[in-house]
Amino acid sequence: MDNISFRDGYWNVIRKVEEHLLRAAHEEARGNRAEAARLLSIHRRLLYQKMEEYGIR
Repeated sequence: MDNISFRDGYWNVIRKVEEHLLRAAHEEARGNRAEAARLLSIHRRLLYQKMEEYGIR
């Protein structure tokens, strides 16, 4: 998260934070997507969509 600056623009910062949270939850859940969705308090389908969007496997 250290690579975020004010010059990035609002939506780019939001995307970086979102990707960081998705990756952290995926790692914390040891690859268990249902658990990662629970950690983030989002629906599994949304998690799957976002993971595909960011290329997280």
